[in-house]
Amino acid sequence: MTVDLPGAADVTWYPLIEGTVERCTETRTETKRQHDGRIDLSGKPVYDVLDDVVLGPPKYPFTSVTKKLVRRGTVVEKLCECGNGTVTCQRCRGQGEFSCDPATACPNCRGIDPCVRCHGSGRSKGRTGIETTELSSDRVTCRRCGTPDTACSGCHGQGQICCPACQGKGSRTCPHCDSTGTVIHKQCAGTGGTVTWTEGIVTRTPHKEQIRLPETGPAPMARWYARDAGNWSTLTLTGREPLPGDLAHEFTTLQTRMAPKPDEIARRATLRHLPLARVQVHQVPHRVYYVFPCHSALQVRTLPSRHRVWQAAAAALAALAVLILLHSII
Repeated sequence: MTVDLPGAADVTWYPLIEGTVERCTETRTETKRQHDGRIDLSGKPVYDVLDDVVLGPPKYPFTSVTKKLVRRGTVVEKLCECGNGTVTCQRCRGQGEFSCDPATACPNCRGIDPCVRCHGSGRSKGRTGIETTELSSDRVTCRRCGTPDTACSGCHGQGQICCPACQGKGSRTCPHCDSTGTVIHKQCAGTGGTVTWTEGIVTRTPHKEQIRLPETGPAPMARWYARDAGNWSTLTLTGREPLPGDLAHEFTTLQTRMAPKPDEIARRATLRHLPLARVQVHQVPHRVYYVFPCHSALQVRTLPSRHRVWQAAAAALAALAVLILLHSII
């Protein structure tokens, strides 16, 4: 509110209010639950209709609370079709191992003859001595025909090596079931049975909202002065208590923010308020006076007007521009 005093000053009132609004909201949900294996639910509270469950009022300060209940008559224990928690391994068909070729092609030959003399057959094919000499730098004695410096160093002329997977045994362990032939049944996690029930969940969640009104208006420095030295009046509202009539008239925005939220079951508002006046004296246009009550008397704080602040900022920018120009010339 602005009061025009002709020939004297303009006065604008800014009632300030700060604090917090803390709420506790509650939600209730039902969900189907399943547990693998046996479980004792006898210690959990039961209910028939979740909305009819009565809990005590939340205590302040509000805290997060989750309460789980079991709906009466919904607990079902069931044996799994697997019987004992295991099923046949589909990878090895329950055998626990795979057939395997005890030998595999030599990776070092890479299409080259395993032996330049016998080609891996053990019988000489009539290579010349010159050809043998040219290849002897990376060749070893052939185990089939016995010719020195003619065979691949990886397989010694045999063309194959022992299978690394089965070590030449002709079979290898199934890695999926670790040679047991069975694996854990996923549907029951190897327990052989399941327990299902309907679970009701009551969740209480705290929320805190900071209040600072008006959001715009007085200079931030004036508000800082008032926050530090002002004689604030305090107010605490619990439950659905409304704002006092004078504050409700001055802070219509606060009434909207204080309105109950969906699922709200408790609320506590801790507020403080202070009247602040902005005074612009006509004879002193470059100053603004802020007046507010302190503990002993009225407090007056003087700040430069917005016009004066802009003038000072413009002067500073001009001086900076001159310095930059002089520096570039030098």
